[in-house]
Amino acid sequence: TAAPSGPKLGGTIRHPQREEPPSWDPSRTHVDPMITVKYLTFTKLFTNWSDKPQNCQSEVYPWAVQSWRWIDDTTADFTLKQGMRYHNKPPVNGREVVAQDIVPAFERYKKNLSFMAGKSATVDSVTATDKYTFRMKLKSPWGGLVSELLAHFYGPWLEPAEAGGA
Repeated sequence: TAAPSGPKLGGTIRHPQREEPPSWDPSRTHVDPMITVKYLTFTKLFTNWSDKPQNCQSEVYPWAVQSWRWIDDTTADFTLKQGMRYHNKPPVNGREVVAQDIVPAFERYKKNLSFMAGKSATVDSVTATDKYTFRMKLKSPWGGLVSELLAHFYGPWLEPAEAGGA
């Protein structure tokens, strides 16, 4: 038989796990095996990466965020990459990811991952300021917003507003 000519869209990924995930809701579970499933099926705002993990150091990289800037000591604006789309299945039917999705996703995250409550409690509010921009207002200055909360291994995942209440 001839060798494949290149990547093929579609198909099935099989990933062996020792057990079923306790939930398919990314904001409701943080235990293995769900961590692997999350990274294969959901997107985060930021991620950490290191090409030298033996040094126990990593860098923060924007994943779904195009850019961000601090407005003042307690306010940061984040702009999402344009053109990201959810799966072409109900209830989102392939619609574009927008800033308004971040508001309920972060509220679900704050409510459901209680072990991250100390870090997420520093956030006073999350609001969409335009189609692709959301604003995070902190209760007090905190330089760890991106590195210790948004890019954290258990940090918030992109979920459509249609995912429902917290």
